[in-house]
Amino acid sequence: MPSTAVLPFNDQPGLPSPKVQTGWHLRLNSVHAARDQAAAVRAYHHAIGYTQALLDAEMITNDTELAMTAILAQIWKTAADRLGVTAVKKNT
Repeated sequence: MPSTAVLPFNDQPGLPSPKVQTGWHLRLNSVHAARDQAAAVRAYHHAIGYTQALLDAEMITNDTELAMTAILAQIWKTAADRLGVTAVKKNT
């Protein structure tokens, strides 16, 4: 079942290309649309890894990474409230 977009597909300041922007939106949607805690945590960690990979590759600035992480925190809060999750735990 396809999920609806969490954010409108407009430009996020600091993202270097439409491909990177699409990848970011897909990761946010994965967190938002997760059906259970395990899927939400996995999607959250993938999104964090995506931001770190972009930063490591010097494709985004520290300010952009901070903005992306803040947006991810908002999406995580929405998903966590819906799923009744209280913490992000490391996948084991």
